Amino acid sequence: MDKKNTMLLTVIAVATLLVAVVGATFAFFAVSNPSDATTTAKAEAKKVPSFVINPDQPNLNMVLSAEDMKQSEAEDVPYYAVSGTSGTHELSKQDLTIATMTRTGGEDADKYKCSVTVTVTVDNTEMLDALKTDNANLYLNGLGLSSEKLDLTTLKTTSNTKSYTNIVNFDTPGASNKLTADLEIINSHDDDQSGAAGQTLNVTVKTSATNCELYTE
Repeated sequence: MDKKNTMLLTVIAVATLLVAVVGATFAFFAVSNPSDATTTAKAEAKKVPSFVINPDQPNLNMVLSAEDMKQSEAEDVPYYAVSGTSGTHELSKQDLTIATMTRTGGEDADKYKCSVTVTVTVDNTEMLDALKTDNANLYLNGLGLSSEKLDLTTLKTTSNTKSYTNIVNFDTPGASNKLTADLEIINSHDDDQSGAAGQTLNVTVKTSATNCELYTE
């Protein structure tokens, strides 16, 4: 009887041991199975671009002599500012660079658009008072403007200021957009504008940008 009990207990012990071993083995493979593992990937930070506006020549001025403004006998004579502070002039457009806006960095495939504002201000109006309509003009190109002609004599009734706001695209790192201008005074053969002689016309062009954001076509 004791032998039978001993044999039975031995069988039970062996069976229990087998169950424990098999269970432990199954548990090991269940945890070790890659299909059940959770992988945490560290996301790479997205490159963000910067946008910089470099003002080159934001101020333009012109001084004309009595000889310059002597009434022309044959045809209109246009004068164009040469530089920001000299007051000198030429007889052809100069395409003076006012400012350059550049995108630096960012993801190569990302395209950005910015809201850009160009503000023109006339600092004095003595010359404008002596000039007829459409004989004092500012031409603007770039940063959303295309051959924009502004009659400066109209600014005398708008607090001497005029602003333009446009959307400008910067599709790749390193993309840039340049604003150029020409300040023009016309000596008309039809009108006596000699009162403008000796007066200085100062024009300031300021550029600013806001709300640069991603866009898709």
